[in-house]
Amino acid sequence: MIRRIRARENDKQAISVVRKTYITLAVLIILGTIAALYGQHVVVRYPRFTSDPALRPAHLVLDVGLKIEANGAYLKEEMEARFRAFQPDVSLQVSSEGQSVKRVLRLENIHPEAVFSHTGESHAQILESKHGLFREVKLIGVQPGEVVDLLWKFPQKPAYRFVAIGDTGGDEELSWGLIRASELGADFVLHMGDAYYDESEFGGIATRMNESKIP
Repeated sequence: MIRRIRARENDKQAISVVRKTYITLAVLIILGTIAALYGQHVVVRYPRFTSDPALRPAHLVLDVGLKIEANGAYLKEEMEARFRAFQPDVSLQVSSEGQSVKRVLRLENIHPEAVFSHTGESHAQILESKHGLFREVKLIGVQPGEVVDLLWKFPQKPAYRFVAIGDTGGDEELSWGLIRASELGADFVLHMGDAYYDESEFGGIATRMNESKIP
């Protein structure tokens, strides 16, 4: 009988030790996870994010009294009146506030299949030319008070194909991704981020993207 009582007490002690061991391990795992997450937050994300990037301007007022409002594009070069599209359908609303205007507007990253049109009551001469993903519009004789909408619309299809790429940097891997996307018959490329690793790649990014066959 005494042996049985002692055996039971030993079993209870063993169970207690095992239970304490499991509880200790669980606490260590939880603390380790918290420490890892905190370390990732303060180390990997250093310096911490402080704010979202500022929005790129979507309007331009020229010294000749011409005002341009973009929808689906942002202003890239003020001196050249150059905008860059970031969606398939884009419009530029042009209005004159001063004198009869003659001006060239530029728009990049437009799909070669996008169809150009313009609306608004205007007697101005509007001429569009395209080179790859680049469009140029000559406005001749936009009168004061006139408003003209320049529209680029990608044709409707039963389905659209796009290629998603990321972490390319701005060098040869980016070029390969853009070329391969075109070979696969994609309509568009969606870049997920890390398009450059340092500022020295900025110029290469612009060149490679402008040389792409699809936006």
